[in-house]
Amino acid sequence: MKTGLFIPTLNAGKEWEKLLRSIEEQSHTCHRRVIVDSGSSDQTVALAHRYGWEVVEISPTAFDHGGTRNMALTLLSDCDVVVYLTQDVMFDLPDALSRLVEPFEINPEVACSYGRQLPHDDASAVARHARIFNYPVRSQIKDHHMIETYGFKTCFVSNSFAAWRMSDLRQNGGFPSDIVFGEDACMAAKLILKEKQIVYVADAQVHHSHNYNFLEVMKRYFDIGVFHATQPWIRDQFGTVSGEGVRFIVSEVRYLLMHAPHYLLKAALDNLSKMLGYRLGRVYHRLPFALRARLSLNPNYWERLKQKSCKCDAPS
Repeated sequence: MKTGLFIPTLNAGKEWEKLLRSIEEQSHTCHRRVIVDSGSSDQTVALAHRYGWEVVEISPTAFDHGGTRNMALTLLSDCDVVVYLTQDVMFDLPDALSRLVEPFEINPEVACSYGRQLPHDDASAVARHARIFNYPVRSQIKDHHMIETYGFKTCFVSNSFAAWRMSDLRQNGGFPSDIVFGEDACMAAKLILKEKQIVYVADAQVHHSHNYNFLEVMKRYFDIGVFHATQPWIRDQFGTVSGEGVRFIVSEVRYLLMHAPHYLLKAALDNLSKMLGYRLGRVYHRLPFALRARLSLNPNYWERLKQKSCKCDAPS
């Protein structure tokens, strides 16, 4: 089984070389390694070349969460499995990649596996809890039988550290392009409905977390709201996320009371930012393009959408 490794990059920063070194130390050797860089002005591209990676460069405005990752379907066409990473993850143990791809060798019904994300050393208590809540210590196989019990959580996957069977991606048209957020959940949902399996591999681990401020939290949840508004079929098939949100808040309060009570106010303000951002995202179509871009973590998405709208409205 041939494995390809794919990372979208933009100014990966001072930790980039550390990540490249940690990939070199993995016990699983990838057949191909590719970055698609969207206009870095630092040493991202030069370091990738130095470590023997294939590099494809695109313009900053061309990046799209689904469309850019779909480039792997042609760039890594000779691979059986593609592993997607983001530039801000970090490996600790040398067997993470081998554990992540192992399910594909065991079971042909496995279409995707994703690993456990642990907080970075500098993660706040709020960021640490988010990783604990979303990435438990036990592995799990998810399929269509679990939808009634787990609802929307059944199709939860993160392309920050996930592997996909190339044949399943191709047969299902690849990730949706021109999507503001959630290309991984969309594809996972399609595969689960076609009775494929998604495997959460708890012992395949990377460090990955974000210390978002209030504005960044609101922007992230604006994008999540847009995702849910533009992909109603997922809600129809898997249900809403309201119950999961309540469980998260209860778990967060308990965790912070035990470990970091001084973060309770920060968590409360974060949750208000989430609710505001999410509700604005759900009614994004009522907002002007300029405001949508300001409210989003992905302003280029809205610029592309605006350009398409202008072309459609132009007189023939």
